[in-house]
Amino acid sequence: MTIDGLTATNAKQWGFNFLFMVDATITNISAENVGMLGGTHDGVNPYGIGGIVVANSKNVVFDGVELRNIGKGSQGYDGVGFDFEGGTDASNVTLRNAVIDGIDGAGIMIFDNGGVGGTDGAHVDGATIRNFGRSPGNSSGGIKFFPNTRSTGTIQNVTVDRGDAQVPFLEGSADGFTLTNMTYLPEALKAEFVALDTATSGDWRSRFGREGYKLEKLEAKLPAYAVLSETSGASPVVLQEATSDRRALTNAQGTARSAAALVSQDKGGTLAYDLDLKDGLTHRIAFYMADWNREGMKQSVTVEDEAGHALIEPRTIENFGDGVYYVFDAAGHVVVKVTGAADSKATVSGLFFGGAKATPIMTVGKAAAKPDIDGEIGAGEWTGAEPIDMSDETQVAQGDGALIGATETDLTGTVRLMWDSFGLYLAGTVRDNEYFNPYGQGDPLNNNDVIQLTVDPMNRKTSGTGDAYIFDFVPTSGSDQSGPAAWYEHWKWGGADYRAGVKVAGKKTADGYSLEAFLPWSALRKNGESFTPGPNMKLGLGVMIGDFRANGQLKGILTNFGQGENTIGDASSYRTALLTERATASANVSQGKPVIASSNNAPSSDPAMAADGDEATAWVAANGDLPQFLQVDLGRSYHLSRIEQLYLTNDPWKYTLEGSNDGTDWTMLADRSDNAVQGPSFADDVAGSYRYVRVNMIAGWGNWATMKEFKVLTDESLLISAAYAIDESARTIAGVRHGEAVDTFLSRLASVNAEIGLFRADGTTPVAGGTVEDGMKLILQSTKGQEPVVYTVNVDSPFTISTSFKVGHNGHPAGLAPGELLTGMLQATNNGAAAQTVTLVTALYDDSGEDGALVNFSYRTQTLAAGETSTLTAGFKLPNAVAGFKAKLFVVSGSDFLAPTGILSEPAVLAGE
Repeated sequence: MTIDGLTATNAKQWGFNFLFMVDATITNISAENVGMLGGTHDGVNPYGIGGIVVANSKNVVFDGVELRNIGKGSQGYDGVGFDFEGGTDASNVTLRNAVIDGIDGAGIMIFDNGGVGGTDGAHVDGATIRNFGRSPGNSSGGIKFFPNTRSTGTIQNVTVDRGDAQVPFLEGSADGFTLTNMTYLPEALKAEFVALDTATSGDWRSRFGREGYKLEKLEAKLPAYAVLSETSGASPVVLQEATSDRRALTNAQGTARSAAALVSQDKGGTLAYDLDLKDGLTHRIAFYMADWNREGMKQSVTVEDEAGHALIEPRTIENFGDGVYYVFDAAGHVVVKVTGAADSKATVSGLFFGGAKATPIMTVGKAAAKPDIDGEIGAGEWTGAEPIDMSDETQVAQGDGALIGATETDLTGTVRLMWDSFGLYLAGTVRDNEYFNPYGQGDPLNNNDVIQLTVDPMNRKTSGTGDAYIFDFVPTSGSDQSGPAAWYEHWKWGGADYRAGVKVAGKKTADGYSLEAFLPWSALRKNGESFTPGPNMKLGLGVMIGDFRANGQLKGILTNFGQGENTIGDASSYRTALLTERATASANVSQGKPVIASSNNAPSSDPAMAADGDEATAWVAANGDLPQFLQVDLGRSYHLSRIEQLYLTNDPWKYTLEGSNDGTDWTMLADRSDNAVQGPSFADDVAGSYRYVRVNMIAGWGNWATMKEFKVLTDESLLISAAYAIDESARTIAGVRHGEAVDTFLSRLASVNAEIGLFRADGTTPVAGGTVEDGMKLILQSTKGQEPVVYTVNVDSPFTISTSFKVGHNGHPAGLAPGELLTGMLQATNNGAAAQTVTLVTALYDDSGEDGALVNFSYRTQTLAAGETSTLTAGFKLPNAVAGFKAKLFVVSGSDFLAPTGILSEPAVLAGE
């Protein structure tokens, strides 16, 4: 079949949609103004809009194609030029001699139709793609490769011209494709040094790795835009496994550390990293290096182009026993060379792409009483539930969340979460001037106004949806929107199965809607997940609000996760949520602590199982010999109040309990060597302060010695938090973000045997609201008659800053040089809980008077989102005579450097030569 001369203009959905075509040639075909009527986004198509879509077809050639002005439509999906859609038996589809110009999304898209499969043999030969990514929906690149498309093919003789737009040449992974004779305009080649970071050490997730990472001997997840080749021939070595040393890199989940590195074979050797950043965009890159054994290693780092020309001059790295990140920004094809000094090998432990990977931990408080799921959100029912503010300003601008399918939204909402032994509770209030939901119970509810909750109950942080659930909750249903509230789960239950036990109730309000929902823990065990809900349990959570116009057109999906990207289907991106409880009972200080035993019936048991908080596991001795002992190290000395034991058998166990502070000299805590009471549980009140606690099992009815749970309880006043660093010896609380609300701060703390009070620095003036200030006192008032415990709150400084001068091309000047360009440089990280403004001022003073008169100055102001790091520069040309002159760098908070809100550092000074 041959078709020639097809033309489509002013189409709402597709220009052309070719389905089930076989052995066909289509020549001289064009489409214009698709999804764009009257210059507005009028097209509506829930499956996406494209100039030409080819699906379920094989042996089809398109020769002579012109696609212009293709919009994404008002629902915000796609808006692509030419779409290799894939599908059943899709193969050998060829695009030749194409001009694709003026596209909201990607110029060319490689897709997987309905998850059936991609195109086996998607070929492009001769194409010009320009003016793409104008208003991205799900794509913005010149060529977009959707993940897991299972497509193959060739792309050659293609020019991708993005003009001044900062959109990617290529988007996604091109695995399975061969690209030859590609031209990217304008040429993207850039490398600029940013900083040497000596503060972060192995905690890379707080600063780097959002887009990808490579951890030597641990794991790697490179971004789709990066092709990495290592040309050193060296092999990685393990320096220390399973260490708590902060210099060692954590794994991607932040749950463990291991020290490893790629080390050159010889002293003076070079580790070379060929980095081809194919999307043409500028990316933050960081190399981590540590002189692990503090041998006085010394090396240099150079960034070059493919031809070996230096883009960043060599920089010496020395005295890096505590670890250092070499940080730079790059675009295009660069080569990074790390070269050891003559008496030193070169070493690199990790490579990171993008800004901070970690997002702040969410806390979910325990419900004081079960709320009524009636859609009426009573304040008393939700006391203690930390509000999650869902708005563009709080979730997107601060960098934690994302806005999908739009560039801005007027939607705002508040979501609250609580838990108890039965399940999770959700309350949502949404302010929205348009409401759309014609669907009912049993229908998918994601294409309408909706609150969605993504849950990874085991918090495994694996990519994809294999470990995740996604629940939709809507306040009303039906075509007239008068039906009852409804729910739907997509990935595990595949519907609104009554067996899940989910409940939802809601109502429309004058300015939007409100709803309440209950999600039983059993609904999160559909795939056999095993977990025990309780304080300090962690799970992956994500909150989303879908916003649609009254006619069903997408306005945007707002999330509190994803860091600017659409990661709904990537459970590794969900926020970590910590279940908390304001505890008032004695605390079990043995759970999770190191345990040893006289023997062990390996591999089915382990001594640690006696202190894992799970009654389904148990330690079992190696044989029936008695006596046997079990010993726990509490980590420090605690004042003990009670010891509880739970055995596997009902024997009337005869035992003794002992305590020690050195593991050698033991004191009898309880002597039950004549016990005749049957088990399996025993409890003894004890006294005294000890670090080590031991039970000696002497005799029973002849069964082997076992222990399901060995609980050591204290009556001390304790403070618990997963969000902050609590130093019990110094009595300090660190890691509190600048500008953090008092309510948020208190909700992230749990007390044991005590009530919490927050006071100003004087320790007597109570604090009821506002923001946390440095030096405030947090006091634990014991409920057990002990002395109060006072902690000092350490609030992070508003910014972490690093300044330097540059004179001409010299990045390490000894002084001013006549006639050269003077540049002040600032690397600033916003440590606050909200966006903040920082200003850099570079000033020059002459030699008159005591301080000199101001000769010239330049300044640069920038607003940084929470957690964002940026580099600011400000400078000017020096006069021809600078003897006795001084240059100074001032860093202040706020945008008015004449009336700053704060002075962030002492001025850096550089004198004239």
